[in-house]
Amino acid sequence: MKNFFLFKTTIYVMIMFCFVSLSIVSCGKDDDKAETCDAFPSIGGTISINGTTQNLSIAQYIAASNSYTFQLGGVTPDCTGQTVISLDIALSFGKTLGGTYPIKPDFPDENEFSASLIKQRINPVSQSFEEIISGTVKIVNNGSNDYDINVNGKTIGGEDVKVSVRHKF
Repeated sequence: MKNFFLFKTTIYVMIMFCFVSLSIVSCGKDDDKAETCDAFPSIGGTISINGTTQNLSIAQYIAASNSYTFQLGGVTPDCTGQTVISLDIALSFGKTLGGTYPIKPDFPDENEFSASLIKQRINPVSQSFEEIISGTVKIVNNGSNDYDINVNGKTIGGEDVKVSVRHKF
Protein backbone atom coordinates (compact mmCIF):
# COMPACT_ATOMS: atom_id res chain seq x y z
CA MET A 1 0.00 0.00 0.00
CA LYS A 2 2.82 2.40 0.88
CA ASN A 3 4.64 1.75 -2.41
CA PHE A 4 1.44 2.39 -4.39
CA PHE A 5 0.85 5.60 -2.42
CA LEU A 6 4.42 6.77 -3.08
CA PHE A 7 4.10 5.89 -6.78
CA LYS A 8 0.79 7.77 -7.01
CA THR A 9 2.22 10.81 -5.24
CA THR A 10 5.27 10.82 -7.52
CA ILE A 11 3.08 10.66 -10.63
CA TYR A 12 0.92 13.57 -9.41
CA VAL A 13 3.96 15.71 -8.66
CA MET A 14 5.41 14.97 -12.11
CA ILE A 15 2.10 15.89 -13.76
CA MET A 16 1.95 19.12 -11.79
CA PHE A 17 5.50 20.11 -12.79
CA CYS A 18 4.70 19.35 -16.45
CA PHE A 19 1.55 21.48 -16.25
CA VAL A 20 3.39 24.38 -14.66
CA SER A 21 6.31 24.11 -17.08
CA LEU A 22 3.95 24.20 -20.05
CA SER A 23 2.11 27.16 -18.53
CA ILE A 24 5.32 29.12 -18.13
CA VAL A 25 6.68 28.24 -21.58
CA SER A 26 3.40 28.94 -23.37
CA CYS A 27 2.91 32.22 -21.53
CA GLY A 28 6.51 33.37 -21.89
CA LYS A 29 7.49 36.99 -21.51
CA ASP A 30 5.71 39.29 -23.93
CA ASP A 31 4.28 42.79 -23.88
CA ASP A 32 1.35 41.96 -21.58
CA LYS A 33 1.28 43.65 -18.20
CA ALA A 34 1.61 41.37 -15.17
CA GLU A 35 -1.53 42.90 -13.64
CA THR A 36 -3.70 41.04 -16.15
CA CYS A 37 -2.52 37.71 -14.69
CA ASP A 38 -2.45 36.16 -18.16
CA ALA A 39 0.30 33.75 -17.12
CA PHE A 40 -1.83 32.32 -14.30
CA PRO A 41 -5.53 32.80 -15.04
CA SER A 42 -7.96 32.70 -12.13
CA ILE A 43 -10.67 30.03 -12.02
CA GLY A 44 -12.85 32.01 -9.61
CA GLY A 45 -12.71 32.07 -5.85
CA THR A 46 -9.86 32.80 -3.48
CA ILE A 47 -7.36 30.92 -1.37
CA SER A 48 -5.49 32.19 1.67
CA ILE A 49 -1.82 31.21 1.62
CA ASN A 50 0.29 32.29 4.60
CA GLY A 51 -2.15 35.09 5.38
CA THR A 52 -2.31 36.50 1.85
CA THR A 53 -5.56 36.22 -0.11
CA GLN A 54 -4.85 35.06 -3.65
CA ASN A 55 -7.04 34.36 -6.68
CA LEU A 56 -7.60 30.63 -7.01
CA SER A 57 -5.79 29.36 -10.12
CA ILE A 58 -5.71 25.58 -9.60
CA ALA A 59 -8.33 23.39 -7.97
CA GLN A 60 -7.99 19.68 -8.68
CA TYR A 61 -9.77 16.91 -6.81
CA ILE A 62 -9.15 13.23 -7.41
CA ALA A 63 -11.06 10.50 -5.58
CA ALA A 64 -10.33 6.83 -6.21
CA SER A 65 -11.51 4.07 -3.90
CA ASN A 66 -10.23 5.21 -0.51
CA SER A 67 -7.59 7.67 -1.81
CA TYR A 68 -8.02 11.41 -2.21
CA THR A 69 -5.81 14.05 -3.80
CA PHE A 70 -6.24 17.81 -3.74
CA GLN A 71 -4.11 20.32 -5.63
CA LEU A 72 -4.91 23.93 -4.85
CA GLY A 73 -3.07 27.01 -6.00
CA GLY A 74 -3.27 30.76 -6.00
CA VAL A 75 -1.81 33.58 -8.06
CA THR A 76 0.46 35.93 -6.14
CA PRO A 77 -0.96 39.45 -5.72
CA ASP A 78 1.62 40.86 -8.18
CA CYS A 79 0.52 38.27 -10.82
CA THR A 80 4.09 37.03 -11.34
CA GLY A 81 3.88 33.76 -9.47
CA GLN A 82 1.79 30.88 -8.29
CA THR A 83 1.83 28.90 -5.05
CA VAL A 84 0.38 25.38 -5.10
CA ILE A 85 -0.24 22.90 -2.31
CA SER A 86 -0.67 19.22 -3.08
CA LEU A 87 -2.36 16.92 -0.56
CA ASP A 88 -2.73 13.12 -0.69
CA ILE A 89 -4.42 10.73 1.74
CA ALA A 90 -5.43 7.08 1.76
CA LEU A 91 -8.23 6.45 4.23
CA SER A 92 -9.00 3.19 5.96
CA PHE A 93 -11.72 1.31 4.08
CA GLY A 94 -15.17 2.39 5.16
CA LYS A 95 -14.07 5.84 6.37
CA THR A 96 -15.36 9.02 4.80
CA LEU A 97 -13.24 12.10 4.19
CA GLY A 98 -13.69 14.70 6.90
CA GLY A 99 -11.86 15.61 10.09
CA THR A 100 -8.38 16.61 11.18
CA TYR A 101 -5.47 14.50 9.95
CA PRO A 102 -1.72 14.63 10.63
CA ILE A 103 0.80 15.38 7.88
CA LYS A 104 3.61 12.82 7.75
CA PRO A 105 6.69 12.74 5.51
CA ASP A 106 7.83 9.99 3.16
CA PHE A 107 5.47 7.02 3.53
CA PRO A 108 2.41 8.07 5.53
CA ASP A 109 0.13 5.41 6.93
CA GLU A 110 -3.59 5.29 6.26
CA ASN A 111 -5.47 8.33 7.56
CA GLU A 112 -2.35 10.52 7.32
CA PHE A 113 -1.70 13.15 4.66
CA SER A 114 1.41 13.62 2.58
CA ALA A 115 1.77 17.18 1.35
CA SER A 116 4.00 19.39 -0.74
CA LEU A 117 4.41 23.07 -1.53
CA ILE A 118 5.24 24.18 -5.08
CA LYS A 119 6.16 27.74 -6.02
CA GLN A 120 6.58 29.14 -9.53
CA ARG A 121 7.66 32.59 -10.65
CA ILE A 122 7.63 33.94 -14.20
CA ASN A 123 10.06 36.81 -13.73
CA PRO A 124 12.67 35.59 -13.15
CA VAL A 125 11.56 32.08 -14.07
CA SER A 126 11.96 29.71 -11.15
CA GLN A 127 10.27 26.71 -9.58
CA SER A 128 10.65 25.08 -6.21
CA PHE A 129 9.16 22.00 -4.60
CA GLU A 130 9.30 21.22 -0.89
CA GLU A 131 7.73 18.41 1.04
CA ILE A 132 5.60 19.47 3.99
CA ILE A 133 6.89 17.22 6.77
CA SER A 134 4.66 18.05 9.73
CA GLY A 135 1.39 19.68 10.67
CA THR A 136 -2.30 19.02 10.19
CA VAL A 137 -4.93 19.10 7.47
CA LYS A 138 -8.52 19.81 8.47
CA ILE A 139 -11.18 18.84 5.95
CA VAL A 140 -14.84 19.77 6.28
CA ASN A 141 -17.02 17.94 3.78
CA ASN A 142 -19.95 20.25 2.99
CA GLY A 143 -21.47 17.70 0.59
CA SER A 144 -21.58 17.54 -3.21
CA ASN A 145 -17.76 17.78 -3.53
CA ASP A 146 -17.73 21.07 -1.60
CA TYR A 147 -14.84 21.16 0.90
CA ASP A 148 -13.31 23.50 3.44
CA ILE A 149 -9.57 22.73 3.55
CA ASN A 150 -7.23 24.17 6.18
CA VAL A 151 -3.55 23.28 6.33
CA ASN A 152 -1.03 24.21 9.00
CA GLY A 153 2.39 22.74 8.41
CA LYS A 154 6.13 23.13 8.07
CA THR A 155 8.22 22.30 5.01
CA ILE A 156 11.45 20.33 5.05
CA GLY A 157 13.21 23.69 4.62
CA GLY A 158 11.55 25.09 7.75
CA GLU A 159 8.95 27.35 6.10
CA ASP A 160 5.60 27.62 7.86
CA VAL A 161 2.64 26.88 5.59
CA LYS A 162 -0.90 28.02 6.32
CA VAL A 163 -3.58 27.47 3.68
CA SER A 164 -7.31 28.00 3.89
CA VAL A 165 -9.82 27.52 1.07
CA ARG A 166 -13.42 26.52 0.44
CA HIS A 167 -14.12 25.18 -3.00
CA LYS A 168 -16.77 23.14 -4.78
CA PHE A 169 -15.07 20.80 -7.24
